[in-house]
Amino acid sequence: MEGLMVDMQKKGWKIGAVVTDNAGQCGRARRILSLRWPTIAFVICFAHDLHNLVKSVLKSDYAEVIKKASDAVNALNASSAKWLVEANACMEETYGYKLNVKQLCETRWNSMHGCFASLLRIRSALELLEFWNSLKDSEEVVRPLSYASLKLQRDENTMADVVVCYLDIFAGFHKHPYGSRNLIREVEKRWLQCEQPLMLLALYLLHTDKLLKGS
Repeated sequence: MEGLMVDMQKKGWKIGAVVTDNAGQCGRARRILSLRWPTIAFVICFAHDLHNLVKSVLKSDYAEVIKKASDAVNALNASSAKWLVEANACMEETYGYKLNVKQLCETRWNSMHGCFASLLRIRSALELLEFWNSLKDSEEVVRPLSYASLKLQRDENTMADVVVCYLDIFAGFHKHPYGSRNLIREVEKRWLQCEQPLMLLALYLLHTDKLLKGS
């Protein structure tokens, strides 16, 4: 990494920040290089870190309902000759049209929320009350993660956007303290790893700029 930075500077590049994944070796490299290059900010890739937070949800208190939701979708889609036909008939009778259910894929960030939301759309047609209550709770927990992942994939993101994403995710988890106890700790752990003064300064400057433009 440092060799690349030196080469870029020789070519006339001005480096303000270096962004890496949050793997162990990347963290060590950031800590070492931040001492050698004090004028450059070494930060984690927050989109990648958010992906890791999504994986934490899969291992949380919601793991059982997540597995049931995934199994239900897979079973419906795999049984195109029987159960999917019956489910489609129930949807036609209840809503007047058919709705698709989306599969959960652990490597696709938004698929968990898409899976939950697609199942909740057909809850009236398929009555499993206890399961639906648990699924609704799970969907509300992962919803801020889905919104944040979409936001952080834009090209024009700022560090202020990251702060807002952390706040939204923490607030979403805090509404369900029993089921997301370990998830709240995961957010706090990731926030402690951030360059907090730099990020809070970015948030302050963003809002100050908006106020000045508004006046």
